[in-house]
Amino acid sequence: MARPRSEEAHDRVLRAALELFGERGIDATSMDAIAQSSGVSKATIYNHWPNKEALLIDVMLMVNGLGRDPEDVDSGDLCTDLATVLTRRPPDEFDAAIARVTAAGAKALVLDLRNDGGGYVESALQISERFIAHKPLLTVEERGGPDTTVTADDDAVRVDIPVTVLVNEYTASASEITAGALQDDGIASLIGTRTFGKGVMQTLTPLADGSAIKITTAHYLTPNHRDINLKGIEPDLAVAEPHDARFGDPLKDPQLRAALDFLQKKIAVKTP
Repeated sequence: MARPRSEEAHDRVLRAALELFGERGIDATSMDAIAQSSGVSKATIYNHWPNKEALLIDVMLMVNGLGRDPEDVDSGDLCTDLATVLTRRPPDEFDAAIARVTAAGAKALVLDLRNDGGGYVESALQISERFIAHKPLLTVEERGGPDTTVTADDDAVRVDIPVTVLVNEYTASASEITAGALQDDGIASLIGTRTFGKGVMQTLTPLADGSAIKITTAHYLTPNHRDINLKGIEPDLAVAEPHDARFGDPLKDPQLRAALDFLQKKIAVKTP
């Protein structure tokens, strides 16, 4: 999906949606009202957020302060030899974050995909390749055409330490591609709650009156050919998310705590 041309326009849309969702609720809020309040055209909004649910995910990301720079991630804040890295970043920045935590002596990794509404599919595949070699990452089931399977290359930077992935009901789209690939290929265990369930490629065509036609042209399948659209991905270890959870704080984030405990056991098994 294309991003609004400026960060300012992007932020105006999110803040307008936050205010209107709070006043009216998501069901009673129209894209027309968000466009009018933000001053950003409805066609531009639809080009980045195909529906209100997708917009709500990014609003929640803003409210929770997620998507922060990897520079802010400190393995010492979490647990000895463990680190978390958020993946709402370009692959080169992800590589830089991985290099920092491994150089600091991290022996395991937590990928936090909670409240991550996705992004570019290509970035999700490139990040998945950091963990997977010579195996399928994704199958694209296209309308009126043959299926296409994307397989991991063998020249990417490799992460060869134990990994868990945190997911919740707002882990969606490209983030589900990464989570599904790591789960199906046996690279990582998923911990948290069932994901959102958005696994389709949609084409938006803006019309002259400001509306748009949205057509589903393909489905994304996991390496084991699971269609996650409207179903989501079930975690390997289900851990509820309390309403007062503080993401990133093991004392107030039971899903992260479960991931750290899981990884500590794996490290103990590997250590002679």
